[in-house]
Amino acid sequence: MGKLAEKFSNIPLGPIAYKGKDFDMFHGVRIDDPYRHLETMDDPATLKWAHAHEDRFQQFIGGYDRRNDLYDFLKDVWNYPKKSMPARYGKRFFYSVNAGLDPQSKYMVADDEKGTNERVLIDPNTLSDDGTIDLRGTFPSPDGKYVAYLLSQDGDDKLTMHIRDVRTGKDLDDVIENCRFTSLSWDKDSHKGFTYNYPKGEESKSMVVKHHTIGKPAAEDTLVYERDDLDISIPTFYRPRSSTYEFITLRVGTDRNNGISYRKIGASGDFKELFKPLDSQYSPIGDVNGKIYMTTFKDAPNGKIVAFDPDKPEPENWETIVEENKDGPLEHAFLHDGKVYADYTIDCSTEIKVYDAKGKHVHDLPLPPQSIVTTGRVQEGDTSFLVSIGDYKKPQTQYKYDMGTNTLSLFKASAAKADMDECLVERVYATSKDGTKVPMTIIRHPDTKMDGTAAVNLYGYGGFNVPLQPGFSFKRMAWVREGGIAVIANLRGGGEFGSDWYDGGRLHNKQNVFDDFMLALSRNLSF
Repeated sequence: MGKLAEKFSNIPLGPIAYKGKDFDMFHGVRIDDPYRHLETMDDPATLKWAHAHEDRFQQFIGGYDRRNDLYDFLKDVWNYPKKSMPARYGKRFFYSVNAGLDPQSKYMVADDEKGTNERVLIDPNTLSDDGTIDLRGTFPSPDGKYVAYLLSQDGDDKLTMHIRDVRTGKDLDDVIENCRFTSLSWDKDSHKGFTYNYPKGEESKSMVVKHHTIGKPAAEDTLVYERDDLDISIPTFYRPRSSTYEFITLRVGTDRNNGISYRKIGASGDFKELFKPLDSQYSPIGDVNGKIYMTTFKDAPNGKIVAFDPDKPEPENWETIVEENKDGPLEHAFLHDGKVYADYTIDCSTEIKVYDAKGKHVHDLPLPPQSIVTTGRVQEGDTSFLVSIGDYKKPQTQYKYDMGTNTLSLFKASAAKADMDECLVERVYATSKDGTKVPMTIIRHPDTKMDGTAAVNLYGYGGFNVPLQPGFSFKRMAWVREGGIAVIANLRGGGEFGSDWYDGGRLHNKQNVFDDFMLALSRNLSF
C-alpha cells in the first residue's frame, strides 16, 4: 500500500470559481448561467482558476515517488491475452483476439469454438503504417461465407464498408463509402446481399435504409425505406432470429422513443406502420403462432413483454406475457425454443429470467450477485450459449450455459495476472436534495481506513440512460492498491433503474443530476 492517501489529505483545497451574471431568457423564463465564463478558455479569470487547480494536482502527483512503478504495474497487468466469445455463423466461428498490448484486436475465424484451424481474417494493425485506420464493425453473413466490415481513417465517423471472402481472405470489389452510424442485416440464411442504413445526403442528419446485392456497385443499391416528414429520421432495419417478419425501427434525432413498421420476410412491398415514433420504446423479438412478441416501456417504466396480432396492434389489444418487474428495468429479451429469455438490471447488476411462451416463470439463470453479464450469439437449434461474467473484483470470465439443465460450466477463464479479490466492495446510499436515495458502490483495500484520511475518487455520469454497472478496471485497481478509495455513484439520468430514473435526470430535471453528485460528494467527504 502506498502513501497516496496521506499525501492528498495535506494539500489545501483549490479556489472556488466565482459566480458570473450571465443568463438567458427562454419562453419568458430567466435561466441563470453563473459559470458560463469557464467555457471561455482565454478569459484571465478562467485561466487563473484552471492554473490554480493544475498547481494543486501537481502538488499531489509531483512528489509522488511511485509514478514509474505505477506505470510499470499497469503495463504489466494489461499485457495478457484476451479473446472475445466466439460466435457461430454457418459452420464457422468468429471472434477477436489481442495478444496483450496490441493497438487493435485481430478478427479471427476458426472451425469450432475451441479455435481449431484458427487464422487471422482481418488485422487492422496492418492496414496503415501509422495506425490511423481502425476497425469499427464486423458483420458475418448467416452462412459464414462473407464478412462485411467497416473501417475509419483518422478517427472519422464517415466509414468505408468492405466485404471479405472468408475462404480466400481477400476482399470483393464491393465498396460502400461514407457510411455513418451504419448497421446491417444480411438477407435471411444467405450471403447474396444485405440491408443497411445510410446517410440520406451529404449535409442531411437523416438516414435511409438501402439494400445491397453482392457483386453490384453501391450506386445501384435499392431504396428500402425513408421518411421525408420528420426533421431528423433515423430508421434501422432488423430481423429477429425467431421471426417471420422484418422490421424498421424509427427514431427522431436522439429521442429513444421509437416507431415500428413491419412486413413479411421476403416481401418487397412497403412496410406497414405499427407504432409511431416519439411515444414509447418498442422492440419486437419474434413471433409465436402469428402473434408478435415485443418488449415495450409503454405504461411500464421498467418495461414489459407483450404479444399482439399485427392486424390489431393497439395497446388495448395487447396480451401481457411478462409483467413489469418493479425491481429493475428490462434491458432486452429473446425467444428461443418456445421460451422467453429476459435480461434485467437489478440494482445495477444482471439477472436473466426464463419464461415459457405464456409468461409462466420457469427459472433464473444461476448468476453471481453484483455482476454484469453479456450473452453470446444464440441460433436456432442451439441447446447452450456462452455468457461472459464480470464484476468489480474480477475481469470477465466466459461460461457455457446449458439451457436444459440451467447450469453454468467454465468455458474460458480470464488470463489476467491480477484481480481485486482481496478488496472490499460495499453498497451505500446518499440522500439527495429532494430526498431521493442515490446508490453508491465503495471499493477499497481492507487496510484503507474510511476515517477521512484516504483520497477518494468519486465517479458519476447521470445521462443518456447509460447505466454504471459492476465492471473490472485495472486503473481502479491501481488506485485502490495505492491506498485510494474508489466510489461509483449511480446518478439520476442514467439507465440503472428504469425510465423514471432516467427521466428524473434529464431536461427540466437535469439539476437533480448535479444535486445527486454533490450529495454523494458530501457523503464521501465524511470517510
